[in-house]
Amino acid sequence: MLLDLMEILGRGFEVFKAKAFEMIVLTLVPVVVSAILGLAVGITAVGSILVPFMAPGFLILLVLSLVIVFIVSVIVGGPMTKISWDVLEDKESSLSEAWDYLRPKIINLVALAIVLAVIVGIGLLLLIIPGIVAFTLLCLSVASLVVGGKGVFESMNESYSLVRENFLEVLAIVIVLIVAFAIASVLNSLIFPLGLLLLLILIPYSFAVFTTVYWELSKGRSK
Repeated sequence: MLLDLMEILGRGFEVFKAKAFEMIVLTLVPVVVSAILGLAVGITAVGSILVPFMAPGFLILLVLSLVIVFIVSVIVGGPMTKISWDVLEDKESSLSEAWDYLRPKIINLVALAIVLAVIVGIGLLLLIIPGIVAFTLLCLSVASLVVGGKGVFESMNESYSLVRENFLEVLAIVIVLIVAFAIASVLNSLIFPLGLLLLLILIPYSFAVFTTVYWELSKGRSK
């Protein structure tokens, strides 16, 4: 099944727009965590300049902070995925209903977030490109676990299987999102309110897009 890039991005935005308030509220969690950890990293960075032997501590804290933010984002992405799926299925959904639905799956979701962080992190350390490829192949894992009812490794396997058949199309979507995040990050350092606003939109929008991709591909496979 071929995916239309603009159609997926457009439908993902419609999904996000339908539940923008709920999804932005959820996004505040990783944003606040990122801000707190960013402050800690900044303080450690200054310390490493003043006291050279603190430099390894700065690097460790930086990597650990990125991993923690990634894991928190994936966990928060669980209810975002459920809400997005309900919009695609023309069902009503709320934050409380999404959390109630996810409560039995929360341990698996946390485990999946940790495994994805390790795999993608190792890939990024191997000259970045392997990390992007790994992320692309596994980007539907959260949707598979949350709405597909799969376990941790079963969801990763289904994501790999679905994306492998449509790799270039999904990779194009991932690259568009990466570029958007890069622009938002630059703006966040230059024009803080504007960059922060873009991040508050891009994080839930990304989950809406990946849920849309999973919706399209899983429906196509079941036909």
